[in-house]
Amino acid sequence: DVLRKNMVMIFQKPALFNASIFDNVAYGLKIRGATKKEMHTKVNNALEMVDLPNYGSLSVEGLSDGEAKRISIAQATVIDPKLLLLDEPTSSLDPISAKNIETLFSTIMTETETTIVMTTHDMAQGQRLAHQMGVLIGGSLLQKGTSNEIFSMPNSEPVAKFLETDNM
Repeated sequence: DVLRKNMVMIFQKPALFNASIFDNVAYGLKIRGATKKEMHTKVNNALEMVDLPNYGSLSVEGLSDGEAKRISIAQATVIDPKLLLLDEPTSSLDPISAKNIETLFSTIMTETETTIVMTTHDMAQGQRLAHQMGVLIGGSLLQKGTSNEIFSMPNSEPVAKFLETDNM
């Protein structure tokens, strides 16, 4: 139960309630019994972190994909999780929005004690963000290591094909 309270999942398609952005971001705090003052402070800080400081009173209707992703990041990080699970966090985003989201995750990794585990099909993104990588094919972990280790020395033909490299 303690583990579940300290981890959050951000899905490929943001899961937002039909409510104000403030209420969406505050939900995790509310169910954990936070005071109104604590919710107000933490939600405003989270919205500022994702560069949407004046969005609290707005509805989630009509948000762009990039805004919805940033709201879901605020929603997830407002409770200060120890583990953040990300499923294709930049899919369906334009290159500028994707770069902004990557920068945000880099900031979260360096400024908090949050461990981030991310799935991605974007090999370049994995190389830019990951301290450690794993290559999953057919439900099996075929190789793990640093991005440099994996990309410079794939340990099998399936891994090399997946990474689109001839190096073995």
